Amino acid sequence: MGLVGVQRKQFPGDFLASIHDGRLNREFLQMSALDIKVLAIEGRGNWTSDGELIEQWGGKDKLRRRQWNRTTHRNYLASIQILKGIVVQQTENMQDTHSFLEDFQAWTNKEEHLALEVRPAAKPANYWDEISNRDFQRYLLQSLPIIGPKLAEAILDHLGQIFHLDVTVEELLEVPGIGPERARRIYEVFHKMEAK
Repeated sequence: MGLVGVQRKQFPGDFLASIHDGRLNREFLQMSALDIKVLAIEGRGNWTSDGELIEQWGGKDKLRRRQWNRTTHRNYLASIQILKGIVVQQTENMQDTHSFLEDFQAWTNKEEHLALEVRPAAKPANYWDEISNRDFQRYLLQSLPIIGPKLAEAILDHLGQIFHLDVTVEELLEVPGIGPERARRIYEVFHKMEAK
């Protein structure tokens, strides 16, 4: 992962005060050498029905220096993420921030992050059918660039079964991580002929 850093700001008080006194920008500059930069914003604030922030900030004896509304807030967070490359994480309170930091540390300690690489399972054409060979063929075709559901159906209608796996169950069993049940199911996907 490289160098990871998290900056925590309580919202609205500390967050808005640090924007207006320049602290937040200085802290962003200090984070620039990090490989992963995160801003944890703790708290949600109260907003009017018109989207204006209700709370005062900047200390009990100071008034708000300017209006802060939902649009301003969302645009500022977008600038932080897009222009500064800093991930913004919202937490509810200090306890939630602590939980986030523990979870985030566990995530950064993982060697691989493959959750986004996994496609959902193939879905049957209707809800009461078992997944057929055609369903798997359609699913595989849609993993190719520029092939959507309609084109996948057209290819299968015109060409029929196009994916073949010319191995036996015994050969599949030789692959580390494939047991008898998985080997049988993989084999059946590629060899079971769909009744027409």
